[in-house]
Amino acid sequence: MSDNVRITARRAPKTAIMEVEGRVVGRDKKIIDPNQVKIYASLGCKDSEICDLLGLDSNTLRYNFKQELLAGKAEMCMSLRRKQFEVAMSGNAVMLIWLGKNCLGQSDQGTLSSDNAPLPWTDTDLTEPTIEE
Repeated sequence: MSDNVRITARRAPKTAIMEVEGRVVGRDKKIIDPNQVKIYASLGCKDSEICDLLGLDSNTLRYNFKQELLAGKAEMCMSLRRKQFEVAMSGNAVMLIWLGKNCLGQSDQGTLSSDNAPLPWTDTDLTEPTIEE
């Protein structure tokens, strides 16, 4: 053989058949796993980001996967609250105050509950007992 001749072996492309379980959606009949939508939503992905990842139109996503989007976002909120509670219970005063205001309706405004009127103020000295007749 001369040095100018090159022999290459070509392999046939490997092929496989894969079964995919999911919902058939959109005009191009894509198969999308609903659990994947829920996972992306639970990670805090926006609907537009999920559409980009899965190659879907936003209307197709919201129409076909409404329950998965809601469940994923609820799961994200729940895990975030759980972590906030853990941080608060470890002694973080700022987190305790924030959770008190947002979860328990507590306030540091010094007003009554719903009428927003200031709390009553008295000028009497509390160290001396007052005698009423």
